[in-house]
Amino acid sequence: MTTQHTHKELSQINSLEQLVSKSYKRVIKNMEYPLGEIDLIGVINNDCWDIYEVKTSMRGYDKAILQLNRATKYYHNKILNRFIYIANEGLIEKV
Repeated sequence: MTTQHTHKELSQINSLEQLVSKSYKRVIKNMEYPLGEIDLIGVINNDCWDIYEVKTSMRGYDKAILQLNRATKYYHNKILNRFIYIANEGLIEKV
């Protein structure tokens, strides 16, 4: 399952990386897993992650929640916090 991102989507993920990378030991972008893809993972330590879903506008908010829920069910023991990044507004919201 390979996700094809547009240039705009990749740019938004890169912008988020620049905003949050100093807060983490390591940042992983576009990580695929059996149920989908996580746009950005902030690795706190090997067993503890924050995950981010990137959307252009609030219109994608509900879809982002579903994607975060799916990832949380799959990686339930690793995920500490979940965030949505609304790129057009520069908003990072913890959910």
